[in-house]
Amino acid sequence: MKLANYTRQERTLILLARILAVFFLMVAAGFAIGPLVLVNYIADIGRSFLGWSTGSAHLTADPGWAVPTVALYAARSHICFTVQKNPLQHIENLKLIIITAFLSTAGFIVTYLTGQARFLYLTGAVIEGGIFILTLAIYKNAVESRNRWT
Repeated sequence: MKLANYTRQERTLILLARILAVFFLMVAAGFAIGPLVLVNYIADIGRSFLGWSTGSAHLTADPGWAVPTVALYAARSHICFTVQKNPLQHIENLKLIIITAFLSTAGFIVTYLTGQARFLYLTGAVIEGGIFILTLAIYKNAVESRNRWT
């Protein structure tokens, strides 16, 4: 379907899905190539620019946690690529992005508040929280822009 056949809100959703698809793919690649490098780089930003006393995240030398992280971000990227191809048919798949962003945000906030206050957790909460709020708002606008219940 041509872009002209979509509402303005649906075209905005297509743009967001494309941006998120590339972002999620880049994050997946980053964690696949060098998970500790990426995590410690983010932690170093807090120490260097904000003077946070907490150092780099102390993760094991064998980052098994990176495997499900790469899988999650690759799946999120696939969902966004699918949605942007045909939002009329696949818009409901965007709920998975909304749910995972909400759960990630909640997890980062809990980890930040109950563990060591690390810049890494705060950064994760801000990024995932932004994805959650932006995706939810654009999703709702796109759904309301076209009466999908008739």
